[in-house]
Amino acid sequence: MPNRPISSRSLTMFDVILCMALAQRIHGTDAAIKAVAHRCRDKVQASLRPQIATLMRTPDVRAVLAKILEQID
Repeated sequence: MPNRPISSRSLTMFDVILCMALAQRIHGTDAAIKAVAHRCRDKVQASLRPQIATLMRTPDVRAVLAKILEQID
């Protein structure tokens, strides 16, 4: 039996940004933020995956995440 998520609900981009913000707050490293984005990538709609992949390839993820969080406030 394959491993399946408990619910079939996919993550929204807001969910991914929230997870990335928590990783930044807890760990404070680009590697931790990219790891969270990588884990979330397969749990979002297919149309959002390129945007998350772009975030993961960004050299300074913390700066980009800070700009995104400014927009949300």
